[in-house]
Amino acid sequence: MAFKSLLGMNERRWEWREEPNAAALWVIDASCLEPAGLSQLLQERKKQSAHQGVVLASHFPAQAVQGGWTFLKVPLQMDKVFGWIDHCFPDRPVPIGAWTAPEQPVRLKVWPNVSRYNGLLDGKSGAIELAAACGQMLAKPCSYPDLRLACPHALLALDALLADAQQQGILTMEPKIAPRVSGQTRPNEAPKPTQLSASGLGWGLVTRLLSKFT
Repeated sequence: MAFKSLLGMNERRWEWREEPNAAALWVIDASCLEPAGLSQLLQERKKQSAHQGVVLASHFPAQAVQGGWTFLKVPLQMDKVFGWIDHCFPDRPVPIGAWTAPEQPVRLKVWPNVSRYNGLLDGKSGAIELAAACGQMLAKPCSYPDLRLACPHALLALDALLADAQQQGILTMEPKIAPRVSGQTRPNEAPKPTQLSASGLGWGLVTRLLSKFT
């Protein structure tokens, strides 16, 4: 169920099949009994096409050696799962330079596949900055200039991620929030005249003004 939930957050569209022959990705739980002959069938399929098999377990299981399964440790880590999927199913390259900066604040609907953009990051700092930016966009609308300021080591990755997110429909454009202006008056209410006091003018100025009339 955890693996299925992660796939639901992935950018690709997944359909679950009852028969292994109808699916390109096979997933088994090592705590359950493996269907008879499945490992041998997987080995044959991998030679013919891009079939992949995943075995989920807390420790390295025997199936991973015998049948050529990929071992993913439980509990699952999103970045590792998505990184493995991108490696196995490189359906399209990361678009660079396809992002047009919006004037409105942007917000993410779901967590994107940040591991897809590792090649565009400037070291670990870039990875941290990009992940933090995604967290901010999930929590609230963020302006594009603010996102760039927060990602000095991940600018290319940020643009590629936003371009992908817009194309996938997981990025929303929020309306601009009008800035609040202090000192606004209510409708039909005349502003109160400003009253200057001696303390507001400064005692030295008050005494100079009085000296002219004395």
